[in-house]
Amino acid sequence: MLRSVRSLVLAPLLAPLLVLLLTAPAAALAQGAPAAGPSHVELILDASGSMFNKLADGRYRIVAAKEVLAELVAALPADADLNVGYRAYGSELQATAAGSCEDSRLYVPIEGVDRQLLLTTVRNTQARGATPIAYSLERALEDLDGRTGERIVVLITDGEEGCGGDVRAAAQALKDAGIDLRIIGFDLDELARASFDGLGAFENATSAAELLAALNRAVEAAAAPVAPATYPVRVTLTRDGEPAEDGASVAFQPALGAEADAAWFAAEAGGVFRTELPAGGYVARVADALSAEPLVVSGLAVTPEGPNEFAFELAPRLDVTLTPETVTPNAGATLTIAWEGAPSGGGYIALVPAGLDALLQYEWAEGPAGELAMRLPAEAAEYELRFLVDQPGGTTHMLGVTSIETQPVTVTLEAPAETTAGQVIEVVWHGPDNAADYVTIVPVGTPEGAWGAYEYTERGNPLALRTPQTDGEYEIRYNDGFSDVTLATLPLTLAPASGAIRAPAEASAGSVVAVEVVEPSGDPTHYVTIVRAGAPATEWTDYAYVHDAGTFELLTPEEPGEYEVRYVTEEEYIVLASVPISLYPLTASLQAPETVVAGQRFPVFWESTGYWADFVTIVPAGAPEGDWGDYAYVADGSPLELTAPEEPGRYEVRYLTGRSYSTVASQPIEVR
Repeated sequence: MLRSVRSLVLAPLLAPLLVLLLTAPAAALAQGAPAAGPSHVELILDASGSMFNKLADGRYRIVAAKEVLAELVAALPADADLNVGYRAYGSELQATAAGSCEDSRLYVPIEGVDRQLLLTTVRNTQARGATPIAYSLERALEDLDGRTGERIVVLITDGEEGCGGDVRAAAQALKDAGIDLRIIGFDLDELARASFDGLGAFENATSAAELLAALNRAVEAAAAPVAPATYPVRVTLTRDGEPAEDGASVAFQPALGAEADAAWFAAEAGGVFRTELPAGGYVARVADALSAEPLVVSGLAVTPEGPNEFAFELAPRLDVTLTPETVTPNAGATLTIAWEGAPSGGGYIALVPAGLDALLQYEWAEGPAGELAMRLPAEAAEYELRFLVDQPGGTTHMLGVTSIETQPVTVTLEAPAETTAGQVIEVVWHGPDNAADYVTIVPVGTPEGAWGAYEYTERGNPLALRTPQTDGEYEIRYNDGFSDVTLATLPLTLAPASGAIRAPAEASAGSVVAVEVVEPSGDPTHYVTIVRAGAPATEWTDYAYVHDAGTFELLTPEEPGEYEVRYVTEEEYIVLASVPISLYPLTASLQAPETVVAGQRFPVFWESTGYWADFVTIVPAGAPEGDWGDYAYVADGSPLELTAPEEPGRYEVRYLTGRSYSTVASQPIEVR
């Protein structure tokens, strides 16, 4: 019965491979087979916090992705020239932790096909962190550097770059190195899909079945999956170390199938059970008359090379007691869990969605008894806490279980419904205030898990948040700090920031002008400046921040011409107001004695349209532009006094600008 079930499951998934065989490059395929010579495949799994989101069928993305990868690994051929490695990002650090944007690790080296290590590592991968896609691709380039033959990088992700990396540059570097990049989006929204345009072969899967088909296509050039033939499988059941002769039965359920797809083994003497199964990943269910619940063993793999022999120890009872501080904790809360009766080597406590046999997250439990803290998902649901130990061969054994039901939390936000862009608003929040929870402002339609300006709830209540600089429709969101799931939203409409300024219609170049702000925007980061007429909004010269209405002094450029006085936002360079100003050439005149005595003080009369930092100096005749000798600032008034050089000769008295040291006026003078 199972053969027909598995054939129905895998046939539609493997059929598209035939299409690829007809379209794959000749260098990659030979007569429908993988490329001759060594092939190197690096699988990269997105284990960011957003993988806790659910698919349309109710399955968690991370659970489905791990089951699909296990299915792929189990079906890989035993080929001496095939090398498969496994990298995951976001699996070790929370997104808010230092170093989360470098949380990418090659867990399984690209050396042969260590099927068991691949299966165990995939199973133990947790989703908790950031999304450093570019960084991971850069590391993949290093992983594959120096290898000859077919080289393929397969990226499985449910979102776009989250750490500011240049994904396009990283993808181009792989292409330049001759490495084939295959990107498989997992339930991506439209914005995320667009971010991968033109980066390599791309598919978007919305279910576990689509993901497996896409993975098969991605690695086909290097390793054609094993055809759905069947292989002998043997299971031995023991109790207290002795063969379990009766009272038990064995069934294997396909990891990607329904419980109804399970196949039962035929019982033999000595606690031995046999059947034949296609290669792939499985969950074993062992019914035991002496146990209240069936023994469930996940992470099993049937492989073409075998031996496909498994041994399970039956226990008359569940030995480990799990005691959560409450069986009805709030969703998103940190739950303390005590345990006792565990093996001396301990194990780990796993959180499993009720009705599923897939590990969602876990915490290590060291020793026979103790307690630990586990952060729960933000979604209210029924879960099981299971005490698990690893058995030889990479399987797991459940020694204890208890149920919890997380309760929905009431989260509300209070803030103005409308305000002006760039303003600071107060947001009153009511929520769980779990570790790293935060309130943020994002445009309407922003994907789940994204954030803009934010403040952690631990900073107090109310929180002060500065609104974006651009007008439009926004949302204030209360997000769970562990998974970035949005728990509450509040609409916010931002009107364009405005302002009004006055300035002279004309002024001297290189002078100081008074700019009056008569209608301030209210944002102290906005500023006034003078730029060339028609200059880009990002340009500025001398500037002054506007904290309130009033008059602000600006130094005009030294180059005459047509300019604008602008009132500008600092972050996005939006021009709130602008008035024209014409700058005429800076003028200056000097009057000094024709001759002076060496080393003596002498007066210099001056007139200018410049500003206080301009100065008058005496230099040798013909001295380079910008040189100065003894000097005095024009801010000291007219006349100024200078000291004549000790060396007799011909000199010049010069009027220089205070910024560029350009000469505006000069007069010859003789020192005797």
